[in-house]
Amino acid sequence: EITEPDTIEKVCRDPFDDRILAAAAAGRAKYLVTADKDLLVLKEYKGVKIITHGVFEEIIGIKK
Repeated sequence: EITEPDTIEKVCRDPFDDRILAAAAAGRAKYLVTADKDLLVLKEYKGVKIITHGVFEEIIGIKK
């Protein structure tokens, strides 16, 4: 499902990252999987855990 956030807070130094965070939160995502260091440093945003693909693979049981 495509989600368009109502508001976009300034959280990151890159405004595009703020849009990604807002969409993930509005869509009630559990995880935001990224390699973007500006996002990863946050670790979590409004209940959305921000993780690398390697961590996600561990969570879903692909990688040990």
